[in-house]
Amino acid sequence: MADQQNQFIRELAPSQYSFFLFGPRGTGKSTWVRAQFPKALMVNLLKAQDYRALLKEPGLLESWILAEKPKSVVIDEIQKLPELLDEVQNLMLEHKSIQFVLTGSSARKLKKMNANLLAGRARTREFFTVTSSEMNFDFNLQAILKYGCLPEVLNLSKPKDKIEFLESYVQTYLNEEIKQEAIVRSLEPFIRFLEVSALMNGQIWNNSNISREVGCGRSTVEGYLSVILDTLIGYRVEALQLRAKIKEKHNPKYYYFDPGVVRGLSGNLSREIESHQIGYFLETFILNELKAFSSYRQKKMKISYWGTPSKNEVDFVIEVGKHRIGLELKTSKTWKSDFIFGLNTLLEQKKIDQAFGIYDGERALVSEGVKVFPVKMFLKRLWQDELF
Repeated sequence: MADQQNQFIRELAPSQYSFFLFGPRGTGKSTWVRAQFPKALMVNLLKAQDYRALLKEPGLLESWILAEKPKSVVIDEIQKLPELLDEVQNLMLEHKSIQFVLTGSSARKLKKMNANLLAGRARTREFFTVTSSEMNFDFNLQAILKYGCLPEVLNLSKPKDKIEFLESYVQTYLNEEIKQEAIVRSLEPFIRFLEVSALMNGQIWNNSNISREVGCGRSTVEGYLSVILDTLIGYRVEALQLRAKIKEKHNPKYYYFDPGVVRGLSGNLSREIESHQIGYFLETFILNELKAFSSYRQKKMKISYWGTPSKNEVDFVIEVGKHRIGLELKTSKTWKSDFIFGLNTLLEQKKIDQAFGIYDGERALVSEGVKVFPVKMFLKRLWQDELF
């Protein structure tokens, strides 16, 4: 265990309205809601006592509310009992002064059962791993790329404890999110898919190639992909078609939400990161930062990538309204001018309005008109609203 538990001040601001809070398991949703709503009526559907009582008699929720007269009600892991949302909607109509906070680590069961999403009476918010701003930009990049940013991982000081936690995290995901909910028919091919997809993290995706690697049909792979997205541990990044006078890639990329979880799924936690993979882990880290910033600050950023078959590529293209920004990421400690070939292609054809480079060096610089920042400096400027 860690010598000292860090209490991270999270970026998400509480809403005055009822809301859903979705995010991967272990990101700190429950800790956050308990800190923000200390006097709320707490219902935890991971607890057998709460789950069984409400499964048998959903109307018990109203009796608990009448007994405690809370100003807010928190229902943790609402996807475990989607039927309860009908009761919640009735209670929202009858008790208009009560705020309901509904957390979840999966949207799959809610979608599958056409669950009542409260007809717009509840907003939707997202929760992420601990961000660089929540760490006060005090982090070791190599440790982040190895073990990720889950709060429990950051609060463990020894690598062996981090590895043990991440291995346990993967097993918990498989047993509680997948096996218990019978999301897939057979666990073994899905585990093989997780291993293969983790090794393909951040790379251009081809369902036919993946299906051959996993040993199952293409439609099965597509189904497994939807599981990853619906259980909120993966992101789809589309290829942006800019018509830049050259042939462009069109297949998407998929990223897991955390570098440590990627390595846990691939079974490589005890090994050093291979040189050809480290760049993808940096992209994973920065992508999660961008998505968290967009969500918490309500920027509505659309994140894509751009590339050509000749490997002329830009890691991320960010669209904010009509403004388009290109980002190129490198793990090198020295910036080279040929790193910005893709950015320059898009700048020259006026397909992007702005371009930034990010690298593992120590100083900011300008490379052929492109501003280049060390990782921490870029993230500080991002969260201080100085970039977009």
